[in-house]
Amino acid sequence: SLIGCAAESSPANAGAEETETGITKEETAVEQPAEETDGDAEIRALISSMTTEEKLAQMMIVALRSDVTNTDTATELGPDYTELLQKYDFGGVILFAGNIVDPAQTVTMTRGIQESAMGSAHGIPMFICVDQEGGMVNRVSFGTCGSGNMALAAAGDPALAEETARILGDEI
Repeated sequence: SLIGCAAESSPANAGAEETETGITKEETAVEQPAEETDGDAEIRALISSMTTEEKLAQMMIVALRSDVTNTDTATELGPDYTELLQKYDFGGVILFAGNIVDPAQTVTMTRGIQESAMGSAHGIPMFICVDQEGGMVNRVSFGTCGSGNMALAAAGDPALAEETARILGDEI
């Protein structure tokens, strides 16, 4: 068997037939995909109707900057961004500290982003991302800051990291 694997001694694998590598056939079995739903068929049809450019755009998360030097960020969508998001049908938008003023402004902006996405050729909702890791990377000025990733790792408690992520996610 492979070093570090307990396939031979595992009660679950008792009597299981091994391959040439010493791994049981059960361990190498590929899980069969779930039965396809109508939604899956719709997604496949949508993807097959897209051009390569449209598929690539769907894989992109873009930042909303308000100047050509990429140093200032937009706090409202405006007609130029609305047109851009509808034209290119990006997969999502990432918000940074400069995009986020307060909860009401953020809700208005994210609603505008989704309305733009729904008005695009394919009408696919966007992922809306926030660069909010906690600790020193704290882009949202309201709500819980949270501990940084290094501090969470040093605590050695995965449940603490999970709880921090839940709180940040719920608030955002």
